[in-house]
Amino acid sequence: MLRNGILGFLVMTCLGGWAQAHGGARFPIRAAQVAQVLSRAGMEVTERQVHLGAPIWSATQTPALEVLDAQGLAAGGRVWIEIGCENRHECQPFYVSVPWKGPVPLAGKRAHVESPVHSASYVPPVIRLGDHATLVVDSPGLHMEIAVVALQNGAVGQVIRLATPDRKQFYQGQVVNQVTLKGSF
Repeated sequence: MLRNGILGFLVMTCLGGWAQAHGGARFPIRAAQVAQVLSRAGMEVTERQVHLGAPIWSATQTPALEVLDAQGLAAGGRVWIEIGCENRHECQPFYVSVPWKGPVPLAGKRAHVESPVHSASYVPPVIRLGDHATLVVDSPGLHMEIAVVALQNGAVGQVIRLATPDRKQFYQGQVVNQVTLKGSF
């Protein structure tokens, strides 16, 4: 079981890094975020005790993380815990290890824990990575509408990166709704 857990850790870490490297914007998931999620799920750990093993990336700055599973004690009194984003488009599942003595309270459980960064101020994205939309550029004497693809998620009012469908031209636009963005020259 430990061997499968370690193999899974390595595969998910590599796939997660590759997938995020070939997508839009990337934001690091930090040990502090994971520690807070684990603490809320019943495993009181500190940021220094969380070992990510490799950089973990998210498509958004504030992903809602959830504990997917715990793999039991490993050599040296460490436990492997599978973490994922509630929205599967924001990050790939990944493993962390933390020191632990005694029974693992999360073993075999799925526990949703909203990231502490999420609060009443969190606004969910209305446009997602890969969505097709229209960039509207208005200036005195000029009105243009350009077909674009979102290169990152965005909430209303947020400025995100965009590209033409053939990925030859790149823009930035302010999200108006799920199909329209406002740009300028």
